[in-house]
Amino acid sequence: MLSADEEGTASAVLTEEVLPEILRLSRGRRLVLMCGLAPGADLLFLRVAGRWLESRRIPFAQVGVLPVPVRMLEQDWSHRANLEGYTVSGRDRAQLLEQLQAAESACETRIDLAAGVDPDRLATAAGRQQQYRWLGAVLATRTDALLAVLRPGIRSQPGGTSEVV
Repeated sequence: MLSADEEGTASAVLTEEVLPEILRLSRGRRLVLMCGLAPGADLLFLRVAGRWLESRRIPFAQVGVLPVPVRMLEQDWSHRANLEGYTVSGRDRAQLLEQLQAAESACETRIDLAAGVDPDRLATAAGRQQQYRWLGAVLATRTDALLAVLRPGIRSQPGGTSEVV
């Protein structure tokens, strides 16, 4: 749930500071952007980093990690947004679903953490929460650099950004 100002700040820091440093540290190796396919900072990262690298003709690959099926991801995000006081319209949900599907399609590789998981587990909030934790563990242990947008005052929850960091 990034505000427009937070998105602007995160984008500026990413393009002006973080990506140039990652490029320097990569020493010419091909970059792989591995990211959870989740609303908010994840989709922002894929969009902004992808455009920045493309504009500089820097080769890269995108790997999307999906903790739960896309429709469940959209439903969980909408539910959380409502709990935080946002009003999520049907149109908002449809746009978010389109964004998630577009991000998934843009990834050369997709890792589906829900493949083979008991559907009964995914049907519960606790089961999906474990999937989000698994996503965080994959990102924290399988990447050379972990980027996160942490906002003050946001309570930590299992599988959330604060826990991953």
